[in-house]
Amino acid sequence: MLKVSFRNIFRNKRRTIITFILISVGSIIFSIFRFVSFGVHQDMIWHVVELNTGFIQIAANGWLENPVIERAMDTTPELIQELKNMEKIHAVAPRIAGHGLISYRENSRFISVLGIDALQEKKITTIHKRITEGSYLNPESDKHQGIIGYKLARHLGVSPGDTVYIIGSQFDGSMRVLSVEISGIYKAVDVELDMSRIIINLQAARQLFSPDDPESQIKRYTSIALGVEHYRDAEDVYGRLSEKFPIPELEKDEDRENSENYDPVALFWEDLNPGIVQMVILDEIQNDLFYGFLLIIIAFGVLNNVQMSIHERNRELGILLALGTRPRDLVAMILLETLIIMIPSLIIGNAVGTGICYYWYLNPIVLGGDFGQMYIDMGFEPILRPILDTFQLWVSILSIFVPSMTLALIASRRVFKLNPVQIIGTL
Repeated sequence: MLKVSFRNIFRNKRRTIITFILISVGSIIFSIFRFVSFGVHQDMIWHVVELNTGFIQIAANGWLENPVIERAMDTTPELIQELKNMEKIHAVAPRIAGHGLISYRENSRFISVLGIDALQEKKITTIHKRITEGSYLNPESDKHQGIIGYKLARHLGVSPGDTVYIIGSQFDGSMRVLSVEISGIYKAVDVELDMSRIIINLQAARQLFSPDDPESQIKRYTSIALGVEHYRDAEDVYGRLSEKFPIPELEKDEDRENSENYDPVALFWEDLNPGIVQMVILDEIQNDLFYGFLLIIIAFGVLNNVQMSIHERNRELGILLALGTRPRDLVAMILLETLIIMIPSLIIGNAVGTGICYYWYLNPIVLGGDFGQMYIDMGFEPILRPILDTFQLWVSILSIFVPSMTLALIASRRVFKLNPVQIIGTL
């Protein structure tokens, strides 16, 4: 059957070549768009996650819905040690987050304040790589240090070495003023970080917000960011943590943000960054419309090839049926002919598309002009770069293979309707 199938596909070389080119070019376009789309989405996600939240955090129940200092989480040394000992977690970074008023000379602004462990935070986020003036927080310094975005620095008129004052509300509701020396200025390409946040060392945040309970010796943090070795490990780690720190069920008429339950819960990057998730989903829907249109063209091209092949070989198929060949054997032969064309087309098409994307990955396009500015205004780096991914490659292959072979099977079932007596009578 294989020999006969090879002979049949070269009977009409022109149609075979056209089908081969259609599938190959379609595979190239489809694979490129899949890799580019995946790369753009991953860059968006990584930019937000690695710059700010990290992939996983532990926080008190309700803190995500109401991120105020009053919902800080009671933390024990045993909990910190347990997180450090977990497999695939390589960094544990406690945080104290709140809000306050920053002032320098006559200028002031209401901002968010984030207290971090400078050493551990470097293993989770990349803000230390964005310093453009001055230096990152010095863990060994006795001073209260802070770093701010270039837009906030420009608004306040501060430079590295200047001292600003932050007024914040403490855990018990009282107010506290803290002087902080600006050690560095960063450019995060993120509207919130660049314009309305100061990052200070953890000890300074503890003095500003006073979340601890000295009498019971309880230390409180608003969240604990966890670092993983590779982004693919994050889902596995989160799965284990969500079993250990599940989100509790709400009581009747209870809202989570005001819940009396302050137990620690595990939060994934999707929970911490709902805005970027919605943006990616919307973009994927738009891309799927294009993919669907492209697949229709390819699949119906294969369908047309099979239908024309059967139409041109009515007499041959009728004679084979008259000689006792089973219709399902003829269907298998037609599908085998389709496979002989499709498999090398898919291999060559996806290989070329992967090669183009690999070169593109090594030499990403930096967007300029209004389009690049639009990316910056949205809080993302203006870079267009595909990312090669095995799953996306298989999606590209199967997205063309499955509908094409399905339509080929539907078209080949026409063999069952052939009447060998009628066909032989016309010879």
